[in-house]
Amino acid sequence: MKIINRFIPFILLFILTGCNTAEGQVTEVRTFSGIDGVALLGSGDVDITLGNKEEITIHAPADLIPYLLTEKKDGTL
Repeated sequence: MKIINRFIPFILLFILTGCNTAEGQVTEVRTFSGIDGVALLGSGDVDITLGNKEEITIHAPADLIPYLLTEKKDGTL
């Protein structure tokens, strides 16, 4: 039992230092033209709003924005 009590602080230290906090949420707008459809690869939520603009608004942690790719291929975003 004494051995277990000695290792508990080290285990807690490893668990707590492994937790990363994400940067705050940011919004980025990307504009396109000639979009006929939308495809999502991976997990996420897509909300489609009809209007005059053809753009995508991304809400994500700041450190993930550079990894979110938006491509137009054959009219599909």
